[in-house]
Amino acid sequence: MKYKIRNQDKKNNESTLYKILRSRGIEDPYHYLNVSESDIIDPSIITNIKEAAMCLIKHIGLYDKIFINVDSDCDGYTSAAFMINWLYRTFPGYTEKFVTWGFHDDKGHGILENKISKDIKLIICPDAGSSEYEIHKRLKEKGVDIIIIDHHNADKYSEDAYVINNQLDPNYSTKTISGVMMVYKFCSYLDTLVNANHAKDMLDLASLGDIADVMSLQDYEAHELITLGLNNINNPFMIAMIAKNEYSFKGKVTPTGIAWYIAPAVNAVTRVGTNEEKECLFQAMLESKAYNQVLSTKRGHKVGETETILEQAVRICTNVKRRQDKSRDDMFESICKKIEDKDLLKNKILFIQLDKSESNTSITGLIANKLMSKYGHPVMLLNQTFDDETGELMWSGSGRNIPTEAIPSLQKFAQDSHFFELAQGHDNALGLSILDSNVDSFLRYSNAVLAKADFTPCYEIDAVYYPNKIDINDILEIADAEDIWGQGIEEPLILLEKIPFTAENICLYGSTLKLVLPDNLSAIKFNVSEDEYKRLLPRNINEVNLISIIGTCARNTGWDNGPEIKIKDYEIAGSAYYF
Repeated sequence: MKYKIRNQDKKNNESTLYKILRSRGIEDPYHYLNVSESDIIDPSIITNIKEAAMCLIKHIGLYDKIFINVDSDCDGYTSAAFMINWLYRTFPGYTEKFVTWGFHDDKGHGILENKISKDIKLIICPDAGSSEYEIHKRLKEKGVDIIIIDHHNADKYSEDAYVINNQLDPNYSTKTISGVMMVYKFCSYLDTLVNANHAKDMLDLASLGDIADVMSLQDYEAHELITLGLNNINNPFMIAMIAKNEYSFKGKVTPTGIAWYIAPAVNAVTRVGTNEEKECLFQAMLESKAYNQVLSTKRGHKVGETETILEQAVRICTNVKRRQDKSRDDMFESICKKIEDKDLLKNKILFIQLDKSESNTSITGLIANKLMSKYGHPVMLLNQTFDDETGELMWSGSGRNIPTEAIPSLQKFAQDSHFFELAQGHDNALGLSILDSNVDSFLRYSNAVLAKADFTPCYEIDAVYYPNKIDINDILEIADAEDIWGQGIEEPLILLEKIPFTAENICLYGSTLKLVLPDNLSAIKFNVSEDEYKRLLPRNINEVNLISIIGTCARNTGWDNGPEIKIKDYEIAGSAYYF
């Protein structure tokens, strides 16, 4: 087990929790732990927000038809739903009659130009579209206005659309919020114009999209917005999904819980759901639609039996997630075999080309994540396609990377190589396209540039404790901060170094391993086999095994609410005799 120790310097009288937050880039831990609404930046400073608001209000005043573009992921769905919910709360009759929306047929991204009817006068495209300059121009020439509310990287502001984008904006400092949070900023500005407070009341839905898009929680504003959202659950879909996962949440809604139990189910539907399943899920997020009755699709339902859209959507999320996971696992096993057979790990970047018989483009990004977790290398998982203009063979798909000193941004690495036709999205989760004729050149380039890079998985340890020197108060303080951990504020890992365990202190309850330490502390690991348990036991009487443990801090809610370490990894570091 490979690990490195983070900076161990503590300021005078500073707690371990404060030290950990400073190591995550938080300059003022006290401020971070006590954020307030004063940390929310006035939306009126955002470039183009006033012009976009006036454009929207103009079209509402003229009773023009508006099309809401729904992008194909959780951030896209929540972004569009947030916008529609704000419109419905403010202009219910108008919204019912004049606001429509549309989806991509597959897991596509960007403006749905081919689905915009001729009577549409305004397109609102949240979470996408900033860099689709040619489409902006064509639509403007047809007399259609476009409002883009986005957070993706782009080269410049469009001359033919009202673009609200925190990545482009020199005035707005919070760069680490997603598309739906930018929609929140737009709607909170609209609230000031209509003397309402709708946007704040819908922050739970925005929190779901932001967390699902793996946005950093390091900024004070981002942290406050997520905190407000998860402390005030109002959206019908959020209420139902939290209830569905009540056992997993254990009474506390945290960013980690949303990331583990709700976001993946939504993303599954956006990736592999049918058009009917996508529509049902989306309507479940709409306050005006969620409780409408529809014909039941439950297994064994009676003819004519009905249920709410919300009930149907929650069941769809469960079923589609199961369906997606099976496809993912089958494809993952096949790709792992391909990696071994073709010795693809010889390259510094795990570059995988799938022909049409091997690929499932709707789950490419999902599998790229899984490959990155298994092999530790930056991953480019690409599907066979062809250039629309020349007909030349191309490879298009997803790139994923864990930031390292060698590659802090996979997007920039790809762009700087000058071999890719496309490298867009986020720094380390992006879409890629490369001509077949450039593949070998890129691999030679990346292998040369990264010749000395080491991508071996390595745990980053926040605190180290030795036998008889374990600080229980530290462990409890970290455990009780569970609601702040998320992207950019990763949950701390601690190392218990060479702790002596007798056979009596190593217990197996069913498949749960429990290592008993002094001061009511225990370390647990789930899904442990009898063979693994036996390997941990000392071989002789009067012998102890010295076990080093890496894990996270928790409270033992199943036993006595005492301190507990959830084991991520361990190794037997030696043995010793006692008498």
